[in-house]
Amino acid sequence: MIDKTDKVIEARLYTPHVTDFICEREDGTHYVYMPYRDDGSKYYDLQPNPSKETRWIMGNKININVV
Repeated sequence: MIDKTDKVIEARLYTPHVTDFICEREDGTHYVYMPYRDDGSKYYDLQPNPSKETRWIMGNKININVV
């Protein structure tokens, strides 16, 4: 779930046109926001990687219903 109180804690700039935003919810869980990809913006849950090989493991896609 996405909420207006979520905070961006990290922004990863790959090129001037591609940036991922890692956000933290009030309950301490995280998700990534990938704006304006080929088929629209995407949101995915993030889990800490227990192996520490990378910081995050991308989880389930979060479906956003825009009215």
